Order: sequence, then structure tokens, then C-alpha cells
Amino acid sequence: MNMKRFPLYGIAGCKGWAYWVLLFYGLLFVASLIASYIRNEEPVIPAFAFYIPALVLWACMPVAVVIDEENGRLRWIVGFGRILTGGRPLTEYVRAERDETHARKVKLLSKKTHTFVELYQPEAFCEEMNKAIENNRQD
Repeated sequence: MNMKRFPLYGIAGCKGWAYWVLLFYGLLFVASLIASYIRNEEPVIPAFAFYIPALVLWACMPVAVVIDEENGRLRWIVGFGRILTGGRPLTEYVRAERDETHARKVKLLSKKTHTFVELYQPEAFCEEMNKAIENNRQD
């Protein structure tokens, strides 16, 4: 298989819905612990009620981007690096370019919208992604 893998930078290089829900849920859990400490009561949200959904949300966060030239798709690796998603066709993307303001951020331009991704190797990803998009257009 002709797949090129690029690890994301940070806890979730692509800060999607799972990241923001987990962040909100974590802040809610900490706020309820502080409130219960101030009122000298038992915690409102038990620890297992936080950690089990947090683990599920954390598993939904992508850890790497995969350019699958064989199938013509841009795919994500989630589930702590064990699950490869179906991804989107490369024909939906126009190009990948580096963001001027951030060293690790890449802007993926599609026909309708754009997505920002933070990677450890942004230059290599842009080069490979643009090559894959061009090769996919020629087919």
C-alpha cells in the first residue's frame, strides 16, 4: 500500500468536536469538584462518570493524518493510533499550504471550505499532499 503517515502535533492537532467536548467536560468536572469542596459536600459528579466518557472522547481524537494514494483518500488515525478512518477523497481538496502565522499549522483547502491541521512535519506534508492531489487529478 502506498500510504504516507504524518503524526499530528499536540494532544489533538486537528481540534475537532471531541477535543472541545472533552475540554468543556473537563472544566465542568473541575468546577463541580471546586464547588463541592467549597460547600463541604460529596462531589456532584463521581470520578468514574468523568473518566469513562473522557476516555471515549479521547479515543475519538485523531493522532495522525494518512495520505492514501492507492485509494485516493485523506484518512485519519484515531483510537490511540489503532483505527484508520475512511477519510475524504483527495478530489475534494484543492491544495495544502503552510500557515504564515504558525510554524506547525497547515491549511487544507477544499472546494467548499478549509481545515487547519498542526503537524510535526508541515513542509513534508504540504509537499506530499499537493503531489497526491495533482496525481489524483490526472487519473
